[in-house]
Amino acid sequence: MSRRLLVLLTLFAFAAHADTLKHRAANPTRGDIVIGGLFSLTGDGATLGAASAAALDLAARDINREFDDLGIPYHVVTSVEDTKLTPSVAAAKIELLASRAATFVIGPQSSAEAAPVREWRSPATTFSVSRRTTSLKAQPSRR
Repeated sequence: MSRRLLVLLTLFAFAAHADTLKHRAANPTRGDIVIGGLFSLTGDGATLGAASAAALDLAARDINREFDDLGIPYHVVTSVEDTKLTPSVAAAKIELLASRAATFVIGPQSSAEAAPVREWRSPATTFSVSRRTTSLKAQPSRR
C-alpha cells in the first residue's frame, strides 16, 4: 500500500514538472528522475543517515520496478550526500545535488541543517522534504 502511494506521489510530482525534468535528463533515451538525499553518514547521526540512504535506495528500486511494469519510460536515480549534521555542509551539499539535476531532495536530518537549506534557492525547481525537523525556524513562513 505505501509503495503504491509513493509511486503515485512520484508520478504526480513528475507530471507537475515534466518540462523541467525533460531538459535535465541525464539520458535522452530514458529520462532520469534524480532524487537526492542529505543525510549524516558520519558522526552522531550516522545510524539514522545510513538507514535513510538505504530506504531511499529501496524506494528507488521499487519505483523503477513499477515504472518498468507499467511501461513508463523514466528511471529514478539517487544521489546521497553526507551532511555531517552540520548546517554549512548541508547548504553546500544541496547546491551539489542541484548541480547533479536533483529535482527532489530528502533531508536534511536536523532542524539546524534544514534552516540554511530552506533559504537556498535553486535556479531550477528543487524540492526539499525534511522528515525530522521540528524547529519552527526551519519551517517555511506562511504569508
